[in-house]
Amino acid sequence: MAEPTRPADGSSERRHAFRINDEVYLDYRLLPEDASADAESSNKDEITGVCRGLMQLRELTIQSGHILASIRKHNSEIAQYLAILDKKIDALAQMSATVGMGSDIRPSTEVNLSAGGLAFAQPDALQPGQRLALKLVLFPSHLCLQLVAKVIYCSAEHAEVEAGQHWTGVEFEPLPEHEQDALIRHLLEKQSAQLRKEREQE
Repeated sequence: MAEPTRPADGSSERRHAFRINDEVYLDYRLLPEDASADAESSNKDEITGVCRGLMQLRELTIQSGHILASIRKHNSEIAQYLAILDKKIDALAQMSATVGMGSDIRPSTEVNLSAGGLAFAQPDALQPGQRLALKLVLFPSHLCLQLVAKVIYCSAEHAEVEAGQHWTGVEFEPLPEHEQDALIRHLLEKQSAQLRKEREQE
């Protein structure tokens, strides 16, 4: 996995180094060497509206979470009904994303993810230094990120990959602060969920 750019703040450095295994929707395309910032922005605008809508739904879910928890204490049936409505909204959001992004948006790629980059198996023999445009959707929040990343390594000889695949590590180019915060929040929530599951199994 790529070592992320090291920020000055120690706590930020630890957050960038923290990694989880996750299953995401991931799509990528190779950027031309002479791709300008304007060209990248133009391509990014194609699905910006979809991603913005999914992020707004995510924020509303977070804001309403404590209210639902309070309702559950007093009336479990109403809370259950509202939770079902949340699931219906999530399903509609996924349908909307599928139409807007032109593909089936579901967890389909296993990755090793950090705030500074990710590693994943893919069929192309990419070269270190090549730049990729990534479409990344995280679950269950449907957090949608459009990223530019640089290939750090690409190897067909890795325990994580099957024949014909390459284990590829990429480093994200700087993200807007709100997207970086949302990504870090996802990492922490995913880790907490994994720890809860482990405790339950024990």
